[in-house]
Amino acid sequence: MTRKRGFGWAVAALLLAGCSPRAPTTATVRAPQDMSVAPSAGPSLAACEEQASTVQDGLVRLADRYLWEEIDKLVRAYAAAGAGAGEPCAEATREALTTVTLRWAEQGAESGGAQSHTLARQAYAALRQHFPAAADTPQMHHAMGRLEWARAEKLTLEIGERTLTDDALREAHAHHRAALAGGLPADQAARSARAQLDAVRRVYDGPPRRWVMSEQTCLPDPRGRCTDPVPRVAPGELTTADREWLAAYDAFLAEPGLQGATDHGQVAVERAELLMLYRRWDEAEAGLRAVTGPAREQARVLLVGLLLARWMESASAGERSTARVALVTAATEVEAAGAPQAAQVAALRRAALWAQAEESEAAGDDAGCGAAFEALYADLGADVDAAAEAADGAGRCYERAGMTQKAIDWLERMADVHREDARAPDAVLQLARLHERILNDEQARDRYLDLVARAPRHRAAATARRRSLILSLRAGTLPEGQLDALIRGRPEERTLAAAIQFRAVIRPGVAPEAAEKYIERFGKEGGPRRLAIAYTRAAEAYLRASCPVHGAEGLCVEFGRDRTPARVVPRLAKPLAKAREHLDRAEKLLPEVSAGEPDKLEAPLAVDVDEARAASRQVALLLGDLKAESALTSQPPKSLDPTRSRAWLDVRKDEVERMSAVYEGATAGAAGGRDQAAALIETRKAQVYESDLALLDEVAAAVEQAGDIGLAQQMRDLAAQRREAVFTAYARCLDHVAAWGHDPSGQSALCRAGLGRLVGRYEEPLEYAPDIDGRVLVGAGATGRSQTAVPVLPSR
Repeated sequence: MTRKRGFGWAVAALLLAGCSPRAPTTATVRAPQDMSVAPSAGPSLAACEEQASTVQDGLVRLADRYLWEEIDKLVRAYAAAGAGAGEPCAEATREALTTVTLRWAEQGAESGGAQSHTLARQAYAALRQHFPAAADTPQMHHAMGRLEWARAEKLTLEIGERTLTDDALREAHAHHRAALAGGLPADQAARSARAQLDAVRRVYDGPPRRWVMSEQTCLPDPRGRCTDPVPRVAPGELTTADREWLAAYDAFLAEPGLQGATDHGQVAVERAELLMLYRRWDEAEAGLRAVTGPAREQARVLLVGLLLARWMESASAGERSTARVALVTAATEVEAAGAPQAAQVAALRRAALWAQAEESEAAGDDAGCGAAFEALYADLGADVDAAAEAADGAGRCYERAGMTQKAIDWLERMADVHREDARAPDAVLQLARLHERILNDEQARDRYLDLVARAPRHRAAATARRRSLILSLRAGTLPEGQLDALIRGRPEERTLAAAIQFRAVIRPGVAPEAAEKYIERFGKEGGPRRLAIAYTRAAEAYLRASCPVHGAEGLCVEFGRDRTPARVVPRLAKPLAKAREHLDRAEKLLPEVSAGEPDKLEAPLAVDVDEARAASRQVALLLGDLKAESALTSQPPKSLDPTRSRAWLDVRKDEVERMSAVYEGATAGAAGGRDQAAALIETRKAQVYESDLALLDEVAAAVEQAGDIGLAQQMRDLAAQRREAVFTAYARCLDHVAAWGHDPSGQSALCRAGLGRLVGRYEEPLEYAPDIDGRVLVGAGATGRSQTAVPVLPSR
């Protein structure tokens, strides 16, 4: 008897560990004689121990129905002992219940029989009542879950009773969830995760509610507008059934052993659909983006629907824009994969691009608007009207964004590819204006003529004709006869011809003959403002022609190659007289035309008051040049008498200093170009000082030879000051040119050449930069030669 009891305890231990009785085990088997009790134990305790011995024997030899009767007696005996039950009695009862529960659950899972199912449930109920910790182990829940699943299968086959079947499936689901929560070996955990999801599927006859795009959110029109919103109820809290579904999905997807399962992606898609029904967008989107395998394309299509709903339902413009951008990307992937829903997804993508373009345009994001229209155009080849509208939008947005070349490209596409569209003439007009704005005169003229030919009744046809004529005349492409016809036309036509010729001829560097020809032929027709400016340019041209020194700018001075190089050269009489004549006329006209009403013509033909004021400053500068030359040509007395020579020196010094103030006043009040005007002033001052320096050095040597050493030293001291002033002026000139960043008149070249003359270096390119001490560094930075440092006063 003792041998049989020991074998029964071993079987119980093996079953508790989840192994078959034949498997080897190292479990410690408690023999019945180890269950001794103290003599003071009550009769209930003794009865419990005696019944435990009977149960141990019955575990091996009794049939299931009779074995349960003995175990039931043991449980009642244990309950009767109550708090007085010793450890041996409690352990024996617990082990007996655990053993038979696992045994009958395994039997029921294999056969689906009613008797095993009933006995296992009875034993499990007793175990939960008296030993809840033993009933709540992962292995116990796993075994009971399999039992309930098998019972549900059996009921379905035998009687088809849904109520009983669903109860069994719910029990199976609950047990498997509990088993997974407690922790199982990998193979068992995978089986439990799948079983608990299958149980929920069986209970609810398939997957939960599907998320249908057309039922759950608005489908936009081709322009991305929601014209027929879908009424929907706020999602609220998860229902009991959906909570079961979500728990089953989460358990399945979280199980490592199922990560590679073929249906893993499909489960993730179903979970995302359930979350989308409750507007839990972030969780659903993360799940869909993680899907791989066969369900990937389905997940992508569903992601497009999710992003569409986010676009339609987001409250902020930023969230809507983010959703649209993501939708375009996801839709592109779906189209590339060739999914069955690719056509619908492509329509959504185009709608999103259109809405993005219009919203960007409304928000002032012109570059983003142009890019959206550009991307949209690539998809609208078959839809000609929509493609034309997209091309027009791209050109419009890029033009406002200042992206000139892109604007031209799209306006040309609108004008030429979609020439039959009603918007094409407007695109031609805009293209012509854009070309004219960036000085592409020939292209602008051709587009104006194109507009007149296409749409002679267009609202801007008359303007286009006039602008084409202006551009043709400005470029000199019209025959002389046509210009004469314009001159003989109406007064406004003659004014137009004069304005065109003014812009074509009266420019810096104009030849004196060309300036006089304009004055003679168009002076009155162009108006007093243009005439005054023409006199200024003519005076400037004649002054340039009156200087016999080639390449002289500003003062008529000749530069040699020694260290005191500059000398004033007398101007030629006839061109100088012409220059003074035009200067006098300009002086009389400019004060009255430097104010008043703006020009009636449009840019670039219009001449505003600022242009007249600039001409006034130019006249003052030219008069200053003539006065400076007059002062610099004054010579000392030939006798070199000390008294008269000192008087001459004082007068010359005052005249030269006064010329600096004259130049400062000549450009005072210049609006804009301050650094340019300052560079011009410094160049003129440097030329004046350099010319004075040459004469002072020459006269000082003659005075010293005549015996007046003191006066000669005074002249040399003044020459040293002039030399320092020359360096300072040229250095400041370069500073101002660098600050301005633009040098169309070549002031920097003149200033560098002046520095080179004064240090005797002519062949190498010279550079200038002030160091920390305010010294001027003159050297050949381009050739890597050593630099020459010449001390001057810092720029003030």
